[in-house]
Amino acid sequence: MAPPSPTAPRAATVPWVLFGLDGRIGRQAYWLAFLLTIALMSIAFTPYRAGLPQEPDLYFLVLAGIGLWMEVALVMKRLHDRGLSGLFALLLLVPLVNIGVVIFVGLMPGDPGPNRFGPHTDSRGRFG
Repeated sequence: MAPPSPTAPRAATVPWVLFGLDGRIGRQAYWLAFLLTIALMSIAFTPYRAGLPQEPDLYFLVLAGIGLWMEVALVMKRLHDRGLSGLFALLLLVPLVNIGVVIFVGLMPGDPGPNRFGPHTDSRGRFG
């Protein structure tokens, strides 16, 4: 059996979908992962909704950072699916604009064939 080519696409995994910044994902994978992210963050933030801590602590800040990273990773891969730079994901940091960005990238169709970010939708990048 021949070793895999260094430029061959790598298998898509759940950790890659939620945390990786390379490659492309389709609309269905995006919305499913986004709903999973919301569910995980809702569970993690339950003590804060109950009003237990009065001020954000390290736990809260770490969870918020992880949630933001997952959202940025998902949006970047959707932008890559359209052939756009992942830097547009920085618009997530602008209040109210972020809602439009999440909806826009979730509804726009991806490029049908290969582009500079991967050979096809739901594929990891060529590098890394």
